[in-house]
Amino acid sequence: YSGIVAMYLGNYIWTWAIKRSSSTRVSLYNNLTPVFSVVSAGIFLGEDFTWVQLLGAGVIVVGLCMTSCRKMVIDRQ
Repeated sequence: YSGIVAMYLGNYIWTWAIKRSSSTRVSLYNNLTPVFSVVSAGIFLGEDFTWVQLLGAGVIVVGLCMTSCRKMVIDRQ
């Protein structure tokens, strides 16, 4: 049942975000799924973070920041 709730909530938020922004911009945030999975596993299941997971999360966040900041600069011009 927890999977059903998570899928419903995820799809609801996805649809809500696409209504308010472009699908291209919203799709960038889909890359945060593994980051939230690792963080949730640490909080709720007591899993340990490894340096590889932290490195991967950092790469995802930096990539997201790079694409978001680039779009803001382009939108200004």
